[in-house]
Amino acid sequence: MQRNNLPLFFMLIAGAITCILALLNGYTLNEMLLRLLIVLVVFYLLGSLLRWCLDLFDKQNREAQEAISKAEEEALKAIEEAQKQAAEVQTKDAEKVD
Repeated sequence: MQRNNLPLFFMLIAGAITCILALLNGYTLNEMLLRLLIVLVVFYLLGSLLRWCLDLFDKQNREAQEAISKAEEEALKAIEEAQKQAAEVQTKDAEKVD
């Protein structure tokens, strides 16, 4: 899944909310810009952390799915081999009876 824009989305939404609240509360321009800068940096880092966690979870899920698929293939091969051996035993028993 594409998550490259997740930190930017978080950062921009938080920045927009910060600007609106700063304007409503009547902060000076310097206060508003300083708070905006801090909010943008913090939320970019939080978005990056969230993206990293989600990518890690996807990687773990892919590895688990691959392990399950491999185990299923090995089980099917084992079943086929057991069926072949059972068929060989039946043909040998049939030859002994005759």
